[in-house]
Amino acid sequence: DFVTITNKSSMAVDISLHVSVSQSSIEGITMTDDKKFTDDTGTSLYLAVIDGEREVPIGMDGVTIDMTIDAAPDGAYEYIYEEENEEYIYKLKNDMSGVEFRQYSFQLTGAANGKGDWSELIDAKPEVTVGWEITPSVE
Repeated sequence: DFVTITNKSSMAVDISLHVSVSQSSIEGITMTDDKKFTDDTGTSLYLAVIDGEREVPIGMDGVTIDMTIDAAPDGAYEYIYEEENEEYIYKLKNDMSGVEFRQYSFQLTGAANGKGDWSELIDAKPEVTVGWEITPSVE
């Protein structure tokens, strides 16, 4: 399934997605960026991040994908006067029907080389770490 990051804020945000594989968890396995395993008969593994526009192989060093998600669309926020505090606040509207927030979605995909001899690696369990950082965009 895709993981989706939705920006509901009033400002654009920068996303830095980091995906890596623990080297100790793939001992005896070769990471490849060739998902068809052309001319490859080894114990090779293909792992990648898909985001709808691109497919980026993870590789031995992992991968970092940076992008910006635009702010909430016009009309998503409104000013409300709070009599108790005697001040205006800027907040999301209560009625969000018709408002479509900007998003970024990604998922992981992978394949193991069926031409390789995996008999010695039956217990191998690749450990994949996925993390992201979200910061205000300074455009």
